[in-house]
Amino acid sequence: MLSYDKAMSMNNKKAIKCWDESSRLVDGHYEMAIPFKVQPLNLPNNRSVAEKRLELLRKKLVADLSKAESYQRSMKKINDKGYAAKVPANELQRSDNAVWYLTHYGVTSEHKPGKLRVVFDCAAKFNNVSLNEHVLQGPDLTNKLVGVLMKFRQDPIALIADIEYMFHQVQVTPCDRVVLRFLWWPGGDLGQDFEKYKMTVHLFNGVWSPSCANYALRRTAEDNRAEFCEDVVSCVQRDFYVDDFLKSVSSLQVAIHFVGKSTELLTRGGFYLTKWISIDCEVMKTIVESEKAKVIKGLNLACDKLPTERALGLVWDVETDTFGFSAVMKDRPPTRRGILSIVSLVYDPLGFLSPSILPAKAFV
Repeated sequence: MLSYDKAMSMNNKKAIKCWDESSRLVDGHYEMAIPFKVQPLNLPNNRSVAEKRLELLRKKLVADLSKAESYQRSMKKINDKGYAAKVPANELQRSDNAVWYLTHYGVTSEHKPGKLRVVFDCAAKFNNVSLNEHVLQGPDLTNKLVGVLMKFRQDPIALIADIEYMFHQVQVTPCDRVVLRFLWWPGGDLGQDFEKYKMTVHLFNGVWSPSCANYALRRTAEDNRAEFCEDVVSCVQRDFYVDDFLKSVSSLQVAIHFVGKSTELLTRGGFYLTKWISIDCEVMKTIVESEKAKVIKGLNLACDKLPTERALGLVWDVETDTFGFSAVMKDRPPTRRGILSIVSLVYDPLGFLSPSILPAKAFV
């Protein structure tokens, strides 16, 4: 059980109480309930909309074979990793109003071309009702971005890593999975009849998921406090921004210690810390190749120049350990709105570029 701000709202306290009472370790992962506002649930039957959206998706995938292959690979990974499962025959028929079908779609990122991620739409409405509207958001347990970045610049040896599929490492209590159903074709074969599946983990698009995942992360540190030094427990609680881990330490020995112990601690809660990068090549030599960031893999650390990487959206030159900035300038009319649009393209949470940007903002 974790303690939080006493000034927390009643709804946030209710969400925390739900997780305090429901969370338990199952097969190395925390299993936690969805914090519904009211129970028993009273949801409309939205299966017809899910079927229509699936048919529209099928037409799009048939027309774009490349997208179809990416979508099928993503769905296969979700099923193979156990993040989803077919609804058993004895659960198919439900007479209550507690069933909800999630629609889904694919998204890509300009920073990861060719990689498609399936998003389950918890905000989609049917009869002016969405799943997110029936669930408590929970308190904001995410560390402040500026604070994480400032601590990242505090000591000479910098480290960054990433939790793989963070939200998907927290399982949903089995009785709540009925609201996480979705339709898909067995084996991704678009020519077959669709079948009913259900997600077994908390979702990226769920309004409650960020708070839930952060709770599980902090619970991991708290539950294993007795077996790890305070510095390692504290770094799990203070040096994460959602799934991104940024840490700076004073020496090589401390860096190697943190890499090993933080990885071990998070494994206790089912979180997999990977994609390591450090400005110190000696630290990188202690990390197995499969756990290094993609931009580091294959480099000769003795002579190759370290690359640039993104650290919470900022361009981080690993070789020089400096932040840089990049923005794609678009043509805009020389109006106040146009100038404001261009200025807004510059991402600078620490304010390094303020002397250059403020005159433009003042003009607007």
